[in-house]
Amino acid sequence: MAGALLLLLLGVAPVWAAEQVYSETRFRFKDSAELVVVAPRGYERAAVLLARSIEKLHSALESSLGSLPPFSTQLRMLEEEEFYTSTGAPRWTNALYFRNQIIIPINNKSVEQSDALLRSVRHEYTHAAIHALSGGRCPGWLDEGLAQWWEGAENPALRPALARWMQQNNHVPFYLLQGGFTRLDEGMVAAAYGQSLIASTSLTRTYGYQALRSYLDYLRRGDSKPNAFHKAFGLHEDAFEIRIGSSLKRWAESTRLHTASATSVRTVSSRQPVTLGGLQRARAEAEVRAVPRPSE
Repeated sequence: MAGALLLLLLGVAPVWAAEQVYSETRFRFKDSAELVVVAPRGYERAAVLLARSIEKLHSALESSLGSLPPFSTQLRMLEEEEFYTSTGAPRWTNALYFRNQIIIPINNKSVEQSDALLRSVRHEYTHAAIHALSGGRCPGWLDEGLAQWWEGAENPALRPALARWMQQNNHVPFYLLQGGFTRLDEGMVAAAYGQSLIASTSLTRTYGYQALRSYLDYLRRGDSKPNAFHKAFGLHEDAFEIRIGSSLKRWAESTRLHTASATSVRTVSSRQPVTLGGLQRARAEAEVRAVPRPSE
């Protein structure tokens, strides 16, 4: 994986590049960011679509976090099989960000069903922006959580996966989530993403974008990670991790109880006549199945 990526990042064309013709288009956003899109022949329209989506995201990030430092990002679109063979990335990977380069697999189906493709690109471009803001020093759990926040609506599979993990384990330790998640045990990946989203959302909603920006600035200026976290948020990262872990445990237990209760109600309903009216029954079932969000 590292060898293939290194070839890409150094601009040395690997063997497969000679078999495919690529176009290169440059975009600039508000004179602060440059995007270079490299796409196989035939995907030029998709390249423009992705660039426009990134431009909108760039503006949204600046609206929330303030002006971004100048930075340049390359978006390299690869045919799907070339992506996996060239990078060595796990098959569950939708895209990669590494050293100012977004590498994304594409095929005709992914371009036709562009929503997932756009989500992946927004996710990875957020990594690029956070990398610029933090000097590449943002902890993985926060980096991944913010990237999920900015990619769009929450993946509905994450909370159930996290609940199952928390019912059998403690939270995923932050020390395991300092870098990217591609090296995690596959059984831990969905829980790690879900936990990171919840922790990042809690941090941002509790302390605000200004404190988050200050934290990233401290990191970029060379403060130690513990010192930067304490200066920006007024508590130590260890204390925040304990708070998140406790909240997730309570939430997982509540989820388990609600699930058991819902199962009981469905079993009884299948054996006995239901006397509630349709609207009342729908409300009752909704209340039984409701899963509370972790306290933030």
